[in-house]
Amino acid sequence: MAQNLIQTIITDEQIAEASAALDVLERIFPDFIVLDVNDRRSIRRMGTRSEQFTRQTLIVGQENPKLVPETVGLRDAIADMAAYDRLFPLFSRLTRIHQCWEDSLLAMGSDAYDAALGIYLLLKAFGKSMGLDELRKGVGSLFAKSRRKAKALLQGE
Repeated sequence: MAQNLIQTIITDEQIAEASAALDVLERIFPDFIVLDVNDRRSIRRMGTRSEQFTRQTLIVGQENPKLVPETVGLRDAIADMAAYDRLFPLFSRLTRIHQCWEDSLLAMGSDAYDAALGIYLLLKAFGKSMGLDELRKGVGSLFAKSRRKAKALLQGE
């Protein structure tokens, strides 16, 4: 029985509308950045527990301006926190949408791959008698190479 995790048709209109929506997001948030791998690994992250610490400490800094020198960047940190608070609900929605897109793409690819494997098994069983053996060998070569490489690795070649 064929796998059918998802069944949908994506129209040109849907692609155009989604692309336009992404264009809008890119246009209205031009200051967003992309961190390189090293920066992503090295920066401090505000997690669930450190968020409360951050909020409380910024309030203390705001209430005691003589304590905090300009070089600490309190005003920028308060502005960052305000922007964070405004964006986080949207991020939650985007995360949910991203998960749906990712799962849907996974399901679409899996459905197509499952059908292709079924066709390949039919080619193996009946292809020779139908004059499709060379076609089967060509398609099957995708598997043969990986097996040869794996076998070579196992034999230490």
